[in-house]
Amino acid sequence: MVHLLAFPGSPKYDSDTGIDGNLEWAMNDAKALESGGVDAVMFCNEFDVPYQKKVGPETVAAMSHITSRVTEKISVPHGISVLFDFFATIAIAKATHADFARVILTGAYVGDYGIMDTFGPELLRYRKYIDAERVKLFTNITGEFGASIASRPIELAAKGAIFVGLGDALIVQGPMTGMETSIDQLKKVKEMVHDVPVLAGTGVTKDNVEEMLRFADGAIVATSLKVAGNTWNRVDESRVKDFMSVVKKAR
Repeated sequence: MVHLLAFPGSPKYDSDTGIDGNLEWAMNDAKALESGGVDAVMFCNEFDVPYQKKVGPETVAAMSHITSRVTEKISVPHGISVLFDFFATIAIAKATHADFARVILTGAYVGDYGIMDTFGPELLRYRKYIDAERVKLFTNITGEFGASIASRPIELAAKGAIFVGLGDALIVQGPMTGMETSIDQLKKVKEMVHDVPVLAGTGVTKDNVEEMLRFADGAIVATSLKVAGNTWNRVDESRVKDFMSVVKKAR
């Protein structure tokens, strides 16, 4: 993950740092991740807490600008995640030639952000409308900062995310940022949709990644690759290299 600093209008936005400072931060993190050996990077407005269900044009413009500038300097594939505006996610992915986007296509959730519907049918039609079908959709099937309203087994949620959600890959995650993904849930999901990529979405570290990859096809990693393992710090290239050395052995 390339966690972008807060954008204009967000409570944590720093006008002294500004867009240029955000760009420098993102460039440093992306290069550290690439040098450390990751397969891809995903840009996210992580510092824009509390997250909105619909972001403003200032966020779309700034995130598109920063992503475009950074991806000119790196060679690995990239993805987009806008919390929690998935229409903006797809729009920025299209504009920046992203390979994938993180969204939620099915289900409804309740938690720290109230009740969240997912608008999967509208999202898929929007992707079609703006000619962004080359952007693969990686969909969460567990709630982040919340829980599913429907008390269904996770393997059925996984099947639904493919059958009616048309997801290209499934993400199983822990309850919030930095919290470990359940191995048992990964196993159940992979057994149900064995022909679809499954990713561990949170809490993956060099100590548990080998076990995660027994069932997951990949992982989205952020916190454990940061300085001192703190989500809000810069990426630590040495941590990335240590992590990827374990991944390569597991492969």
